Amino acid sequence: MTGRKKKESLREEDVGSLKLLKPLARLTELLHADADCPNRIIHHDKLLCLLLLMYFNPVVTSLRDLSELSGLKKVRRKLGTPRFGKSTIAEAMRAFDPNLLAGVAREMSGRVPQLGDERLRGLKQVLTAVDGSLLRALPRMVWALWVDENNRAAKLHVCFEVLKGVPSLLGVTEGVASETDFLADNLEAGRMYVTDRGYAKYSLFQKIIDAKSSFVARIKANAATETIEDLPLTEDDRRAGVISDRIVRLGKAPGAQGLRVPVRIVEVEAKTRSGSTCMLLATDRQDIPAEIIALIYRHRWQVELFFRWLKSTLDFGHLISDSRNGVTIQVYAAIIATLLIAIISGRKPNKRTFVMTSFYMQGLADEEELTAFLATQRRAAIQQG
Repeated sequence: MTGRKKKESLREEDVGSLKLLKPLARLTELLHADADCPNRIIHHDKLLCLLLLMYFNPVVTSLRDLSELSGLKKVRRKLGTPRFGKSTIAEAMRAFDPNLLAGVAREMSGRVPQLGDERLRGLKQVLTAVDGSLLRALPRMVWALWVDENNRAAKLHVCFEVLKGVPSLLGVTEGVASETDFLADNLEAGRMYVTDRGYAKYSLFQKIIDAKSSFVARIKANAATETIEDLPLTEDDRRAGVISDRIVRLGKAPGAQGLRVPVRIVEVEAKTRSGSTCMLLATDRQDIPAEIIALIYRHRWQVELFFRWLKSTLDFGHLISDSRNGVTIQVYAAIIATLLIAIISGRKPNKRTFVMTSFYMQGLADEEELTAFLATQRRAAIQQG
């Protein structure tokens, strides 16, 4: 038996230019002052920079790797910091306030242009897909309740801006936490929330309306409805797979399940690998063509693709902190890495841009090569419309 192959140590050559972190310079000033005290050697801004370097370098996968990374001459010179021990980084991830990173992410999100389907830009509300995804946790992470003490998981909740391709809100809870409760507690005005059947709770629909927002939500096929009015279909609606469009009362009695107003139900035929299925889409918006309601729901899958991006491309499935606070900080660092890619490329992040950015951050590509690549990507996007 040869045993497990020993992992190679980090080298100076594994770190290239840190110029891409410049957009964070002004935003991280407040992070530096967080929990400031005379004997503190690591600050929130430096922790964020180390985590970002981790996401752009596949060699870095653990707290020990982060400690080694912080000790490289190039990193110490460019960040202006000493080497941080593994325990120092772990304690910082338990102690620092992740809400400050949320503020950084929100401001960066404002720099990302709205792209995507032009038919969705006139909604007068921010199209926001909502979903949750489990992150497998270690048994020692006692807060991450899921199946039992040997099968623990954290749950990542995300509100995702479809036309920008970036999240607007996230949260980390134990695996058994309710997705509908999380959304209800974090509703914002001016959004159109798009949800799957797991969020089909009529009281939640009413809370969304009360929050001055709207919803397009898939509901169960056997939902009890009372038709108030049948709406006519256009040829465009039929081509989009719309079968019927009705104004209804949901539930067995008005207000019995928390929904005080009538809603609209658009029935859509959707193609699947095994054939086709019919979906019931509930919405409070009566001013939008039925074909656009169907289109809106199809874009809900953008949030599923985002989870794949996090877990596969950014390799977020590997958690380096045991605490809920640390996991949340790690999530926000991944979001900020995603936003950096969106800002420098001027488009939704994709794997090719991530790979080239990683090459640059590792010193394998220079600034001229990165600039030429991004220009090629922009020209291709324009040609595709």
